Amino acid sequence: MGLMAHPMGGYDPDKARATFAIPAAYTPMAMIAVGHPGPVDSLEEEYRELETAARTRKPLGECFFEGGWGIPVKTA
Repeated sequence: MGLMAHPMGGYDPDKARATFAIPAAYTPMAMIAVGHPGPVDSLEEEYRELETAARTRKPLGECFFEGGWGIPVKTA
């Protein structure tokens, strides 16, 4: 599908509740934008460098546990 998701901070939970008619029994705790990426060359230089920089990720076992706290999740 070519979609990307981007979590956002700094949103207003009350405004989100009003805009999307979220019932009072629910608390908006995260905001995620989902859409198709635009062309990288349309970004300002600073953001283009960030977007095209090499990325590394921590091993899952550093952040996710199973069977107890601190026991790394088993991967493949």
